[in-house]
Amino acid sequence: MKEFVAPVSLSPDESLRDVILKAGLADFLEATGLRQTEPDEYRVTSVNGYERLLGHVNGHRYFLGIERHAPVPWEEAVRSWHDTVYRPMIETIRRSGILEAFPALTESDLYLFTMDHLHHLRQRYHDRTIGPEEAVRTVHPEEGGVQGFLRAARSWLERAVARR
Repeated sequence: MKEFVAPVSLSPDESLRDVILKAGLADFLEATGLRQTEPDEYRVTSVNGYERLLGHVNGHRYFLGIERHAPVPWEEAVRSWHDTVYRPMIETIRRSGILEAFPALTESDLYLFTMDHLHHLRQRYHDRTIGPEEAVRTVHPEEGGVQGFLRAARSWLERAVARR
């Protein structure tokens, strides 16, 4: 019997969905060269979540290249995305306490949702200076705009469940 080595752990009692999600995580980690420093780091609960995270890295690489007027190597783009986009947003999410309001979601789920929300806010108000703190604050259920957030969250979760 041949041994299969993966950067994530698998057990015989995993559901097919769990295996698919863990395979997605393994593919994401391999594609980016990132390593988990915490057990749930980068973990998402929607099947297309890892594709979306890679899309964020690719988008970051594209805009970094425009800013620098030169192509940006993949490894450098990954490090830059992690250090200047992903990590700061995760830290903002942690400080906000929003994780407790959505126990079924992971930090990376909330990263994806909040980044979508941030993009929406910037488009709606034509203001590129709106930052992560404002995006997280306006999605937090204990802050203003709860009904709009709940509608958006419900829609996002329904789309995520439909993709499973």
